[in-house]
Amino acid sequence: MLWIRYITTRHDRRGEGIGARLAAFVAEHAAEQGYRRCRIAVNNPFAYHALYKAGFVFTGRETGLAELVLERPGQRDAATYQCGLDTFRTDEDRDLSDDERAFLDRHEGDGAPDLVGAPRDGADGARGGGTTDLPEP
Repeated sequence: MLWIRYITTRHDRRGEGIGARLAAFVAEHAAEQGYRRCRIAVNNPFAYHALYKAGFVFTGRETGLAELVLERPGQRDAATYQCGLDTFRTDEDRDLSDDERAFLDRHEGDGAPDLVGAPRDGADGARGGGTTDLPEP
């Protein structure tokens, strides 16, 4: 199993789907290298939503840092998606911003978001536009 520690998108590029596509790319590349599962932990609803778009699903677990653990592959459905959002909504110890609370309100009752594809061609026409070295499984 491969754990992704962080995926961060530059602040002025957030909301463009870059993080979701990068996560999908990493998970697909890991699968090509023989990893059967890929996990990541997130601490905010924006990252949670982006990872769902990349094909990750909430496992029902949290880390000791109050991060929700997501895994790919997994069963994507409205109930599982909302379970994670509800974790953000109901945990009184989380210090959510007004934007995060508004996001949670807008997505209450939604199904799992549509999947995004991993980037396939970089500027030079190569898959992903470069190389990614992962440790052997």
